Amino acid sequence: MLELLGLFLLAPLMMGLGGSASDEGVETGTFGDLEDEPETTGDDILDRITTLSGGNDVFDGEPGNDLINGGTGNDTLSGGDGVNILIGGTGNDLIQGGADADILVGEEGADRIEGGSGGDFLDGGTGADTLNGGAGNDYLFGGDGVDTLDGGLGGDVLTGGAGADVLNGGAGDDVLFSGTLGERDLSLSEWFEFGDTGTPPDDLFQSTLPDDGAVDTLMGGDGNDMMILGGGDEAEGGDGDDMFLLLAERTGDPVIINDYNTGTDQLAIEVAATDPAIVMTPIQVGSDIEYRNTEGDTVVILRNQDLTTFNPNGVSSMLV
Repeated sequence: MLELLGLFLLAPLMMGLGGSASDEGVETGTFGDLEDEPETTGDDILDRITTLSGGNDVFDGEPGNDLINGGTGNDTLSGGDGVNILIGGTGNDLIQGGADADILVGEEGADRIEGGSGGDFLDGGTGADTLNGGAGNDYLFGGDGVDTLDGGLGGDVLTGGAGADVLNGGAGDDVLFSGTLGERDLSLSEWFEFGDTGTPPDDLFQSTLPDDGAVDTLMGGDGNDMMILGGGDEAEGGDGDDMFLLLAERTGDPVIINDYNTGTDQLAIEVAATDPAIVMTPIQVGSDIEYRNTEGDTVVILRNQDLTTFNPNGVSSMLV
């Protein structure tokens, strides 16, 4: 999936850089600690060779399609207008896209990555990163570390990766994955009735292995959101008609859903053939409703629900 998405975002860049090969308008070199900010115009490539002197640098590509590699040091990278590829390298970097579709990669360190107004791809890499997609339909991948992901405006896809992450879809119809990309295709129309929410993104996203990550917190925000959950995760759909999917690969503590809207939200629970089945009769426990398996283990907790008004029709279980 990552490769396909990368090709999708690279397409406009390659189109914008089409034509005969030439070194005109290309700047390469080694940048250490710089007093002045190197500014370029046009379709530029700034390649900082990290095997030489490092430093805390500021790169501003200005208008044009830019490839910027910050290398070592705590760098500030800004592509400006154009389709940009910005790579932070080693260090705690600030990486900012522009108005177009950008590829923004933090690599090592605790990075802050801001997508701007285009449809961007953000990859935090290793470290405790903060990613904000901004406007547009963005893809955010936290990578290793305890990350904070905010989709911002638009219909976004957020994947936490390894670590105890916080995911906030923001406005728009978002898809939130608690773990890392897995190997099993996910056919969403097998689980959910989309109705007025639009066409299902059937087989568009590869499923996650939620327990490759730690205990995550997912917040859908505004819009009709989908959340893919693992053991111990905590979810809040926010406004809209939301969909919660518990994959069969989950282990550990029950999933907690804080604001399940009975009658409008949907909950699907996968069960592996080797696991105990789900008892589809909801159980009132204090102010919450629980679903358990045939061995009596709680699988999911729906906070602040009353069994007398709860509609179980939105809850389903399937053997996979």
